[in-house]
Amino acid sequence: MDPVQLSIFANRLAGICDEMGALLRASALSPNIKDRLDFSCAIFDAAGGLCAQAAHIPVHLGSMAYAMADLVEGRDWRPGDLLVVNDPYLGGTHLPDVTVVAPVFAGERLAAFTVTRAHHANIGAHSPGSMPVSRTLDEEGLVIAPQWLKREGDWQLPLSRRLAGLGEGMALDDMRNLLIDTSLSSVKRKRALLALVEIKDMKLPALLIDLLNDEVLQQPAVLALAAFDKPEVSTAILSHLSKLKPKVQHDALSTMASRLTYATELMAAIDNQSVDAELLSADVVRQLRAHNDPKINRQLERFWGISRSSSVSKLDEIKKYKRIVGMGNSDLSNLSNGRVMFNRVCASCHKLYGEGGELGPDLTGSDRKNLHYVLSNVIDPNAEIPNDYRTAIIRMKDNRVLIGVVRSREPKRITVVTPSEVIFLPKRDVAKIDAQNYSIMPEGLIRLFKDQELRDLISYLGGDGQVPLP
Repeated sequence: MDPVQLSIFANRLAGICDEMGALLRASALSPNIKDRLDFSCAIFDAAGGLCAQAAHIPVHLGSMAYAMADLVEGRDWRPGDLLVVNDPYLGGTHLPDVTVVAPVFAGERLAAFTVTRAHHANIGAHSPGSMPVSRTLDEEGLVIAPQWLKREGDWQLPLSRRLAGLGEGMALDDMRNLLIDTSLSSVKRKRALLALVEIKDMKLPALLIDLLNDEVLQQPAVLALAAFDKPEVSTAILSHLSKLKPKVQHDALSTMASRLTYATELMAAIDNQSVDAELLSADVVRQLRAHNDPKINRQLERFWGISRSSSVSKLDEIKKYKRIVGMGNSDLSNLSNGRVMFNRVCASCHKLYGEGGELGPDLTGSDRKNLHYVLSNVIDPNAEIPNDYRTAIIRMKDNRVLIGVVRSREPKRITVVTPSEVIFLPKRDVAKIDAQNYSIMPEGLIRLFKDQELRDLISYLGGDGQVPLP
């Protein structure tokens, strides 16, 4: 390229950066951007090398040039993507400076990146203002590791819910007040809850316990309690368990199974019959066994039994249950009761007629009218496991244990699907991932059902459409 062309293109790219800044300022509501001009814009090549920048904030631009190569490397960039970050150890400056990266494509080829970094008046610090007196990074506010804000033009939840609608100048007390204000919409309150969970606000558990009586936020509250290891949590969940809706009951039991301290309390409650052992779904039992605690395993064996049967004995067991199923009938009442059984034991992982979880295969299109096929998969669930449904035990550094299917692995986080939720886990919080060569559905599941309950479930699974609950 001759000097004239170089000058033309350099000034053209710099002009684009100036236009980016003018548009950002014109569209902003914050005085930090509109009046103080505390923002910067730049263009980088496809490898993350700096091509051009506007005459904005030197500290932004200087650090941005070193961070971009790591931010863009190894990611599957697509048109319409937006990546957001403010973590100072992973490409940011201080937390109020939020960076957004957008890819630029020439046809199907990744050609460049446009980047903006802008200062926010508050990012959820423990005190108002953008420069709180802090001793740790977490006290400064919400830490955002590099992650998708948009993917192919679609907002990514839960991140966008945590970032949108909270408003500037909102410190932790403001978010707590927003969470407990029942006059506000459930959407705003859930955003506040997710933001407080993200930064692990230590005052949050008490609020979450109170929300167990709130029908609107009951489910997200019981899931969020798993992030905290406090003795009052297990006491509160057990005291509320019988009053929770069935789906929330399952999530509450999953929270109880997520930590050894909680799991011990849960099994004690089952032993003294204050909690019905039949409430334990298959995935919760897997989660409890993942703690490898001898006492808990002995307690589970009394209820679930130990399955060490050979392939021959499994065939005998299939014949036995074929005889049991053949003794009943399949009128409408049986189908409705079968739906109850499905919701109680199967729906946390499997979808049928558009309802249920996504951890296991969708049963709607399966060979579910084939009795041998259904009984074989229930009695011997580990015989054939598609790779997409192999279970993993995720052990967190805070001693929490999760059971689920790892759906994706990115440089800084992993996505795990559990029967209760989809969780985005920062890799820095994960101690170990143990891949398992078994299904999320444990052996011995069929022993949970009385004979008539099993007939009802098989009739429902083999039906032609959804039926009403009894």
